[in-house]
Amino acid sequence: METIKVLVAVKSEALARVIQHILHGQAGISGIDFADSEQRLMEQAQRLCPGLIIVNSRLLGRDAAAALTQLKRASPQSKLILTCNFEEFSRSIGSGIVDARVLDETLVQQLPAIARRICCDDAA
Repeated sequence: METIKVLVAVKSEALARVIQHILHGQAGISGIDFADSEQRLMEQAQRLCPGLIIVNSRLLGRDAAAALTQLKRASPQSKLILTCNFEEFSRSIGSGIVDARVLDETLVQQLPAIARRICCDDAA
């Protein structure tokens, strides 16, 4: 099984720690890095070439769709998971930009399965 790097960009430091804790023991995860702003997210996505990027819509500001498009250009090989609130979840973002959208309150429960799926898909 090939290992992947994960880049986490969420507004809450507590959520970042929870994500790190959940992913730390997952098979197939080789490292976890963090970005605390949209600019650092773009820089690290280009530099690290992560297999998975978990980004919170609140970190991206008002024009999340444009930021996600730019992020996908910066790191086209990365799978993108967008966490968002219910209002943002129902908005259209554009097809093919994000690989999954997850409600903020369900991320913790869904993350292990998402990570396994991505690691297994990459190994296949």
